[in-house]
Amino acid sequence: ARLGTLITAAQPTEAERALSQALAIRRPLVAEAPERGEVASRLGRLYASIGDLRLRQAQQTRAIEAYRSARQLFRALDE
Repeated sequence: ARLGTLITAAQPTEAERALSQALAIRRPLVAEAPERGEVASRLGRLYASIGDLRLRQAQQTRAIEAYRSARQLFRALDE
């Protein structure tokens, strides 16, 4: 999640690529072990970073999608 914060302002294309790579790694980890809350929490923060990036790029619809994914993960953790 900090990766997005570090490079989004200066290099949004590179940030999008790095965040997408992180998603490709973290999604299967959550699918394999949904009981590991810290993994799901990191994935949620990653989706929030993607939402932030997309919002900065004036991609509101895509930002909302990412924020909704984050919210869904955080709600599941709260159950």
